[in-house]
Amino acid sequence: MELRTIIKANLKSKKGNFISILILFFVISLALSTIISVSMNSKERVVTACKNSNIAEITTFILGNNLTDEMIQKVRESEQVDKFILKNAVSVSRFEVNGKKLANFKVLTTYKPSENSYEMYEENGISLSKDNATKPKKGEIYIPIALQKLQNCNIGDIAVIDTPNGEMKFKISKFFEDPFVGSSMMGVKILLVSDEDFDTIYAQKDEDTIISDTIASVYLKDEYKNQQNEAQKEINASAELMDKGFYTFTLQDANRYMTMFIDIINGILWAVAILLYIIVLIIIGHSVSTSIDMDYVTFGILKAEGFTSLQIRVSIMIQYLLSGVVGAAAGILAGTFIIKYVNAIFIPVTGLCMKTSLRMTQILAVIAGAVIIMALYVIYKTKKVISISPMQAIAHGHGPVHFSGRTDISVASAIPLNINGRLILKQVLGDWKKYVTTVVVMALLVAFTISITSLKQISKADNVYDVFGGFSSEIIVKYDDEGFKMLTSIEKDIQEKTEITKTFSVGLVYLALDNNEILCQILDKSGTANATLKGRVPKYNNEIMVTQITSDAIGKKIGDKVNLSYNNEQYEYIIVGTYQDTSDTGKTITILEDGFKHLNPEFKFPDVEYVISDIKSTASIVSGLKEKYAAAEADKTIEIIDSNKQNQERNASILAAMNSITTITYLLAFLFAAIVSFMICQKNFIKEQNDLGVYKSLGFTTGSLRRQFTIKYVLVVAIGGIIGIVINIMTNDIVLSLLLRNMGITKFITQYTMLLIIGPALFIILCTAVFAWIVSAKIKSVSPKNLINE
Repeated sequence: MELRTIIKANLKSKKGNFISILILFFVISLALSTIISVSMNSKERVVTACKNSNIAEITTFILGNNLTDEMIQKVRESEQVDKFILKNAVSVSRFEVNGKKLANFKVLTTYKPSENSYEMYEENGISLSKDNATKPKKGEIYIPIALQKLQNCNIGDIAVIDTPNGEMKFKISKFFEDPFVGSSMMGVKILLVSDEDFDTIYAQKDEDTIISDTIASVYLKDEYKNQQNEAQKEINASAELMDKGFYTFTLQDANRYMTMFIDIINGILWAVAILLYIIVLIIIGHSVSTSIDMDYVTFGILKAEGFTSLQIRVSIMIQYLLSGVVGAAAGILAGTFIIKYVNAIFIPVTGLCMKTSLRMTQILAVIAGAVIIMALYVIYKTKKVISISPMQAIAHGHGPVHFSGRTDISVASAIPLNINGRLILKQVLGDWKKYVTTVVVMALLVAFTISITSLKQISKADNVYDVFGGFSSEIIVKYDDEGFKMLTSIEKDIQEKTEITKTFSVGLVYLALDNNEILCQILDKSGTANATLKGRVPKYNNEIMVTQITSDAIGKKIGDKVNLSYNNEQYEYIIVGTYQDTSDTGKTITILEDGFKHLNPEFKFPDVEYVISDIKSTASIVSGLKEKYAAAEADKTIEIIDSNKQNQERNASILAAMNSITTITYLLAFLFAAIVSFMICQKNFIKEQNDLGVYKSLGFTTGSLRRQFTIKYVLVVAIGGIIGIVINIMTNDIVLSLLLRNMGITKFITQYTMLLIIGPALFIILCTAVFAWIVSAKIKSVSPKNLINE
């Protein structure tokens, strides 16, 4: 009963502290609830959906007549294979909706619910329909939900494809959940049409606008289902199945790629939550120590009344425990409402319809652990209570007030400041230990907010290729043999409008590297290559460079030799450099055109890309070129593309999702900064009331003391900000490289600007200034009478 009375009195007298800790735990709990639930729900959903859709353990898309009866027989005779199913499909050269052409590989096939059943989305694009057995009618098409955002289309819009006999139009009647390659980050998109329409299209295949494909599905025996990559390698070694395909995925890899974006964002949010939790512990430790110093007399009296040290320590711990538990409970409750909106952010990227329920068991386990650690930490920080005795408390409570010590500004006498400025410096320099916690917390917050701001560089379309690697241009011209003759004229037309700063060609093919399928980038010249991380770019026709992730995966480094095979041709190359690229999550290699011709002597680039100096004029230049060369485009001799616009549209859903998540995280960081500033200023004001009373007795006005109080904490926070900037510069690239490695970024390079460095620090300083000024309003009620002990 007595203990409960003390706890209630503490909560009542320190309700500001209670509410602040509650809010901080609310934020952490909300973040953890969302992180854990979205991560686990996405992994569960992709596995369940693939199982329901009967996706094979290995799937490869094979062009044209590359699949032979001998290969089919060898696959079926492989000891790892349970069954091998083939399905006809076609690759279409053009899929356009509302004037926007889809840049991915476009594989069109029929929908057979009895073989591969897909879940269909409702028209709202968020929830699933109960009907997944209805096949498309003639003139209808089903497309993956990720294309809704990517192509800016809706149910009822008209999609157009090219055939040798002209355009065919389809009405988009449903969006479906493709758990295999439906993510906007994956290079192939499956489109579903009616049996009748497919037969019509398949009959027109001409290996130009319509190319015949085969979707080869390899179902493994149970004992090999957990060894999919090894099985793929062995099957390819015997049957060369993957060598003939242009896109191959194991089910395990596909599942990982489908949820890769969520994993990356969750990794970032986990780092955020852990850092914020550490800050909360630091603040709680500071609050506990300050409270014990201020309540020294009270604790001595309680001991005189018969309370033990353990009871007093437990009462303090329960106060913080209640704050943490109530805040965590509120965060979990808020998570039940917020998770559906978070899911909606990810649907355009992943294409998955995840559960909107929280994973309560896992959430409660993690949060319970966080609360228990906090409680143990509070118990540890209250060990000072053990040394308090009634006599010591009385002596402490009646300690003398030395006016001269508070007004001694000799430590700052050499600095050309007025009396107020010297007092501020004297307080900071003379009692610097009191401000260590403030400096540490603000340094961490500044370092963290700069990291979040630097991460937002990725969500700016201008910086995507600088950060991710890859190749960026403003104008692309695709051509055939006749169109190639027109390139000189087109380049002249572009140069009349703006300067061409770079011209290059890049080809993409999948080939086998030591029997492992990998994406190969073919460059027209060494100058096209992006900067290397180590080594150099290829110069000769027997050299390649690989990404760092590829190097780690195959266990080969610069100077080692590898075998590349493509369409029954094989050649040995030497690795001369490593680089960074996020295509296929960083598993790529780069080779020169001359080097690739060892494998395919007939290879020709299908297009040329131009980088121009005046990017803003791209749209008008492309419009003028299309008008001038309209006849050539109509004959399909050339195709002129605004690649600047295309790149922005292609990255739109990923950038929007990342922008939303980083903005939310940014707001949480600043909320922490505001709450922490308020708590620290309020605690220190209570601790400094005697000093303020002394200064008032010496003639300082309320206004001057408020300004001193505010400037003092701005100065302390500024010191923390400077330390935070230094910490960020030293650690940011390393930390973000680790967090973004799954995306293929092995070396994140922060593009520091004055705004990036100064902006977060200034905001946190502003928060501190505002709350210090608000708290200092209580100075009006302080008078010399506060110094008299009644």
